[in-house]
Amino acid sequence: MRRFFQLLLLSATIPTLAWEISKGQDHTSQEVWPGIEDTSRAVTYLRPGVHGLNHHAIRELRLHEPNELTLAELCAQTFSLMLMEQYMNFGQVTPEISGNHTPITFFMPTNYAFEELEQDLISKLRDHSWEAHLRDLFHLHMHLGDIPVDDLEDSQTITMANGKDVVVTRTPGTKRVRVDGVLCLAIYDASDGTVYMLDEVLLPDWIEVLLLDIIATSLSIMKRLITRAGYDEMLNDPTESLTIFAPTDEAFQRDGTLDYLMSDAGLELSKESVKYHIVAGGPYPSTRFFNQYFFTKTLTTLEGGTFELVEGDPVTIYGRRSEARIIQADLLAGNGLIHVIDTVLAPPGIVDCTVKSDFHMGSEGWTTHNEDNFVWTSGYIKGGAQGRVEYFYFVAPTKFHGDMLEAYGKTIQYDFKTSHPFWTDQYPDIVIAREGFKLEYTGGPKTDTWTTYTAVLAPNNGWVKSGTTTRPATEQDFKFVLENVTNLRILGESSAKKDSYATSTGKSGKSGKSNKGADIGYLDNVVFNCGVNN
Repeated sequence: MRRFFQLLLLSATIPTLAWEISKGQDHTSQEVWPGIEDTSRAVTYLRPGVHGLNHHAIRELRLHEPNELTLAELCAQTFSLMLMEQYMNFGQVTPEISGNHTPITFFMPTNYAFEELEQDLISKLRDHSWEAHLRDLFHLHMHLGDIPVDDLEDSQTITMANGKDVVVTRTPGTKRVRVDGVLCLAIYDASDGTVYMLDEVLLPDWIEVLLLDIIATSLSIMKRLITRAGYDEMLNDPTESLTIFAPTDEAFQRDGTLDYLMSDAGLELSKESVKYHIVAGGPYPSTRFFNQYFFTKTLTTLEGGTFELVEGDPVTIYGRRSEARIIQADLLAGNGLIHVIDTVLAPPGIVDCTVKSDFHMGSEGWTTHNEDNFVWTSGYIKGGAQGRVEYFYFVAPTKFHGDMLEAYGKTIQYDFKTSHPFWTDQYPDIVIAREGFKLEYTGGPKTDTWTTYTAVLAPNNGWVKSGTTTRPATEQDFKFVLENVTNLRILGESSAKKDSYATSTGKSGKSGKSNKGADIGYLDNVVFNCGVNN
């Protein structure tokens, strides 16, 4: 009922104000409401010729006593802030100013301010795909902390909720305020903060920034590949609505494919790789991944392949034979947004089955066999049999299973060290199996410093076919197993007997006779290579 009478009172003032404006009268605060600086209610200032709707906004704000309403109540009960409230609800910002929260200084644009925005921008702000952009716009109008007008200093810099700075100017000895040059029409002391009513919307940086600008600034390798593939114009098109999952420079360097992607032979792969990291039809902000507006968790890329988003902290992306984690979400541009990822996603049509575990974010599903002292430590995994058994194996997760036929002739590679060096021929270093059909590999000595071990997946490279009779592995054996891998294991410790390492080096184990004991094996950077560049 109260809001009805407020609207009724406002409607009665419209004809008078419209007539006065049509006559070109100068509507300063003193002419419209003499002595308003001394009022106990909202403090107001108007520039000459200001739009009549802003006069209404000021009169409406003056209906409320100071500290009478909260920020959320003021939006809900003020007709001139109707669009403000609608956009806040649409962008899920309202909960941030409801209930118990840190006092907020809120610079609130009027209805007229929103209506003056360009139509293209309005269309984006009314589309759930641009929700992250809308939230950023509101966070540019919010400061976490209450700054009453009497505490404002001239040319004061204020950091807003989105991390950006604005400069507030105040005419000395008055309450006339501008925010980045935008006029403050009225000031209201809410019970949970201070409201400065603005006659324009503050515009965030992303309005003038394009996707290629962001990539060129902080993702230099991705920028080189995009330019090489010929997609730089698309990312520089302000009419696009794209989502880019962009690997860091470190991810490309760690991946080992960069030289090939930049070569003449790798041009087509470079194009497909770039397209596999771009999704059209969005953009898709992180707020939409797992909420009511975005039920599907599978995205289709420009390359035509898909990948799945899995909820967690951080969000994980699972491709055909690769996975990555979003390490920085929602870098906003006027034509989309970027999610920075920690690993290069392999296009399924070309690089079909290279699988890796670098253990940066966890154990990645690895376990152990014949041992229960398994630990993930930042950057690697380790295990130790504690002297209870003679050996144990690290067991690979299911992402290393399935059709790995393209790996024939390529390699399995890993980094390993042990707390006690060993070299045994009783237990193989690597076991690859297809159900009961096993291929086993025995390599060199295991030392107490990180060493990279590489096994070539081809005959005459140390592999045998295991069974009732052991014989060298043939091409047919390799292709049979790699067609459907069901198990991959890497030896973590062997203390079965006095080992060949001690015999060949003159060094003995801890007892002086053997290497039995609480020995620990460490594993890192496992790569099952199938890439075209390997």
